[in-house]
Amino acid sequence: MKVFVFIIIFYGFLVNVFAQNNQINEQNIPTTLNECYIASNNLLNDEIKQDIKLSSVNDLIKYHMNLGMWIRNNWIRLGSIGALFLQNDPRHMDDISQAIIISYHYYLNRIEKTVEELLDVKITCDFTEDIIMCLIDNLDEIENKIYYEDIGHEYKRFWNTEYNFFEYLRENIITNVKFNENIFIEKYNNLITSIPAELNTIFSEYPVLKENGYKHHINFIIYLHIIIYENIYNGNIDRKKLTLQNYNEINIKNINKIKSMFDRNDIDIIYKKTELIIEYFK
Repeated sequence: MKVFVFIIIFYGFLVNVFAQNNQINEQNIPTTLNECYIASNNLLNDEIKQDIKLSSVNDLIKYHMNLGMWIRNNWIRLGSIGALFLQNDPRHMDDISQAIIISYHYYLNRIEKTVEELLDVKITCDFTEDIIMCLIDNLDEIENKIYYEDIGHEYKRFWNTEYNFFEYLRENIITNVKFNENIFIEKYNNLITSIPAELNTIFSEYPVLKENGYKHHINFIIYLHIIIYENIYNGNIDRKKLTLQNYNEINIKNINKIKSMFDRNDIDIIYKKTELIIEYFK
């Protein structure tokens, strides 16, 4: 409830900001990233600018349906800034508006990024070895708390979102469906941003997980899917011991595409524990 109220207040706050700066004409629509930064400086108040600066790239998705929508309707639809991105890689307007927000985040942090780098932003999980070992050692206990204790019954809408995401993930791993990066990102961001803050209390007794425990858990389960099916495909896990549907149709091409969307550091950290993960499922 607290999260929902915050979102409503935050959205209303942004609308008020834009309402005070909505004099849009061809002369003040930015055509370069630098002009976007100058316009954003004038458009946003200090509180929002500070939040954009301090947020992680992943967390900037919270601006997708407010600031991002405003950018799409007023800069991309009415101006030529979209062409700067389209000439590098054909993208939907949603991706371009998010790339502009991400580029502004880097600008505020005095980090230079090219358009190509902005379009190649990876999902970061902020894994450490301690986080991975905690999740491996306590997986059964954590999942029991999530799905079988009383706290889980209060968040049916979120469980539906989570279920739909992992069904989509499995579909891309065990069928010949063509992988769509934009749909994956949209579903992933929708899942991560809809995590009820109260669910992090499940991880309160695990010091390395207590701040972003549920997010770490979700990212860990995504990697489990990748590692398990990859090793079934490679013959390192006996598929007969696992009751997984359609495991004969593992789409290794899609698995590699999904892996390529995640930060290399996170991949390296969890792949160092592949033997432990395989042993867990043997």
